Amino acid sequence: MKRKLALGCSALALVGALAGSAPAMAAAPSGTPVSGTDEAVSLSGEVVPGYGDLGVYWTPVGTADTTGPTQITLDLPSWMSAEDIMVTDSTVDFTFTSAISPDGHHVTAVFTGTRKPGQTEFMEVHVTSANPVPASVITATVSNRDDRNPANNVATLGIGGESAPPPVIPAAPQVRSLDTFTGPGAGGTTVNIGGTGLTNSMVLFGDTPATGVSCTDTSCTATTPGGWGLAPVTVVTPGGTAYAPGAFLYTGPPPPAPPAPVLANLWVNSGPSAGGNWVALGGTNLTGGQVFFGDRPGQDVSCGATMCTATAPAGTGTVDVRVLTPGGITAVAGGDQYTYTG
Repeated sequence: MKRKLALGCSALALVGALAGSAPAMAAAPSGTPVSGTDEAVSLSGEVVPGYGDLGVYWTPVGTADTTGPTQITLDLPSWMSAEDIMVTDSTVDFTFTSAISPDGHHVTAVFTGTRKPGQTEFMEVHVTSANPVPASVITATVSNRDDRNPANNVATLGIGGESAPPPVIPAAPQVRSLDTFTGPGAGGTTVNIGGTGLTNSMVLFGDTPATGVSCTDTSCTATTPGGWGLAPVTVVTPGGTAYAPGAFLYTGPPPPAPPAPVLANLWVNSGPSAGGNWVALGGTNLTGGQVFFGDRPGQDVSCGATMCTATAPAGTGTVDVRVLTPGGITAVAGGDQYTYTG
């Protein structure tokens, strides 16, 4: 039975040395980092007769944070099958969803959160394999709407004695048509998208990923999430980002608001007046939150269901820290205060 796991825990080491050649990752242009968001992917692992462990890593390498939904894919040869997925981290200030195709040969995951340049995340994929292990290539990709450099969005790993070939970066996608431009605020509308370069697409309605996405090179089928008003439709692939020729109009009542956020504690409650201090907050219903220190927004904010992290802005005195989500804003309480020192 195939399993999908998303766990917040200390990082797990991948087993053993690499089987086959070292992973290949397309290099970003030489010189200074790309100005703005630049997400890079790499791939490692060991596959022996019968089973294996693969690690897919994604890292912001530009000058700006990577934020919002980031899609990661893994393509396996026909004799290998993904069995379960684990994302490991010492914090849970993000959301993570994953799916394994019915044949086990394709993994799709979406990590939603904010990561600063150099801050790596990874997922571990456990696989079953043939005996003996044939010479083959495994491919991983990463996609983010704001990524400005596709040159490092594909990584390859050779196994069974196969050398890792240079990654092939796909052409930027183009979206030429939507067959449906309106649907209920509750979501659930099937939308067919036409274009080119759509393989491995993540489809966004506004800022929210669609569900049930299935793509070929020239078409995608996606199911709308809940929403309201006009939402731009965006297709994001390892080759780039494309916008649909028209927005999607949500009609009728919007989906129910999520439960109100509750802030239970700050794990760091003081820092220098110049700001720059890393602060962690615990509570409930914090997904997608914005963090405020008094009336000033925090930086590098990333929120999961029960935890947010942020970098404190500059300030003075003692201020209340609050989290704003679509469900409301956390109440002022004695345990939410942050004191600027020096």
